[in-house]
Amino acid sequence: MNRILSFRNPMLTKIIMDEKIFGYGSLVWKPGFENYSERILGYITNYERRFYQISKYHRGTEHNPGRVVTLLPKEGARTYGVCYTIKEQTEGIFETLNQRECVVETFELLKTLFYPLDGREPYQVKIYIATKFNPNFDIQPEETIADIIYHASGNSGTNIEYLYKLLNFMKKELPHVSDDHLLALDDIIKSKYSLIN
Repeated sequence: MNRILSFRNPMLTKIIMDEKIFGYGSLVWKPGFENYSERILGYITNYERRFYQISKYHRGTEHNPGRVVTLLPKEGARTYGVCYTIKEQTEGIFETLNQRECVVETFELLKTLFYPLDGREPYQVKIYIATKFNPNFDIQPEETIADIIYHASGNSGTNIEYLYKLLNFMKKELPHVSDDHLLALDDIIKSKYSLIN
């Protein structure tokens, strides 16, 4: 059973966490910290990755919001990503993670099972998710999301760069896995804007 710890202070820095953190968005290619001892590919269950979180800083602005991924509960689903084992639990790591992942009024730090692809037994990890209860959660059709992603840009770069880095991670490191949502957005953008990744 998943265990959830809820916090309402987005600037909280002193969070007591396990040393294993699962990334499914930008953390897969840019963790923001270097002192990890292990980076393992794998998946968690009963959640699917969706571009349902509005981004007004990293991949968009107040006037032209972008999108980043979050997790949506779905029985039987799998979300693939990376688990990092942190060498030292320093406050600086959590400051970085909270700035990136917790810039909403309500966030949840969820504890769940991670299934490594190297054959090891599953183990507990913690992940950041932006839930449907936060003001920046917004479900839209994939064509609408694709248009937003194509046009948006923020402090961390263009929104389409975010999508393509996530797609490239999947293609290069998990070529046997198909993420229908990511592929659908890619297909719409290629078709509508004649853009090739």
